[in-house]
Amino acid sequence: MNAFRLLVVAAVAAALIYVVMGLFQPSEVEIFMKLKAGIDYAEQNEGRLHETEIAYRAGFGLKAEALDSPSRSVRLECSSVGTCAKEKISIEPRSMAISEQALLRTYFRCMDKGPLNDCIIYFGDRPAQVELSSVEFTEPKGGSAAITFSVKNVGGIDAVDSVYAIKLYLKKMEGEEEKEVLRSEIRGLLKKLVPRESQFVRHQFEVLQDGRYALKVGVEGEDAGRAQWEKVFEVAEKPLATCAAGEKAATTLNNGVCRTQYACSGCETGAECSLRWQEKGLSETEITEAYKSGVYVEKPAQNGEC
Repeated sequence: MNAFRLLVVAAVAAALIYVVMGLFQPSEVEIFMKLKAGIDYAEQNEGRLHETEIAYRAGFGLKAEALDSPSRSVRLECSSVGTCAKEKISIEPRSMAISEQALLRTYFRCMDKGPLNDCIIYFGDRPAQVELSSVEFTEPKGGSAAITFSVKNVGGIDAVDSVYAIKLYLKKMEGEEEKEVLRSEIRGLLKKLVPRESQFVRHQFEVLQDGRYALKVGVEGEDAGRAQWEKVFEVAEKPLATCAAGEKAATTLNNGVCRTQYACSGCETGAECSLRWQEKGLSETEITEAYKSGVYVEKPAQNGEC
């Protein structure tokens, strides 16, 4: 085979390889639809990290506004210097460009930030992600309850500036609608969590009134997502025989609110005192605070008077 024939064969082979590669490379529409599906899923699972593997063709480009919607704003972020080399992949907050064909793990997460969800597509290393586990709740006894839980970083980057909140809500019926009234809140700052590291948290809190409650635990990081846990429970403690309702005190007016104390004696918890006054006809929905020494009822003043 002479040199000319060799040259022709090489050219034909190169052309065939180019055609075959072009046939098997995903189209720009396919890539876009995979990105859209990923961000849609992340928005439906707020705070959680979603990942998938996407084959990007050379020359693919994207502007983030193409993925925006009335409910979200999308940003693009590089989470690995090695992955996002300028000569191969250019990532800006609102645009990207692929210079060479690449198969990349792509990560999606959306966070509720008010009017719009803040959604990020990450390229590179797996971002930090907080996760709640090993939650143990000790239901109230004698007015005291406790909760223990573990916060773990299941991502591939350090989780920094993460915080947790423990909120206790009393569920009350207002007409036919059940509403939640915040009774207590505990907040805390977590240490930096390297990948796969956990931190245990334990807190005690008081439940001073009988009723139906919702205990909610939430943890989130600036760039580590969000995790939540919730439990509904009821408190209905039988008061001690020594616990008795006392006298109704004088009503005081302060900042447009009329506040009345209903005293108790011999009670160990606010829940016991509250139950004694309910037995005397005071409605549970009227009681705004409950202590072992007495319960309080607050009502708005009428024309500046109680």
